[in-house]
Amino acid sequence: MFVPFGIFAPLLFKPARNFFGILGLGFAFSLTIELTQAIFTTTRSGTVDDLFFNTFGAVIGFILFLVLKVLSKNVSFLYKFFYTEN
Repeated sequence: MFVPFGIFAPLLFKPARNFFGILGLGFAFSLTIELTQAIFTTTRSGTVDDLFFNTFGAVIGFILFLVLKVLSKNVSFLYKFFYTEN
């Protein structure tokens, strides 16, 4: 769930276009999910491991985003998608 988040968040949110931005957004999103599980459910529990691995997944997705961004320079419609400022 967080690898796609790391790929698509930089396309949608300008603050997510650098390493620390995606790290913070991934952590905040994961923390929200874990707190929701801990507070509102009785069958699931929020764990620190999930928080770490979800954030790590967002970072992996961001790395894939950067790779796709570099590879897209040869494909004109992808180049426009990645390099136009929103």
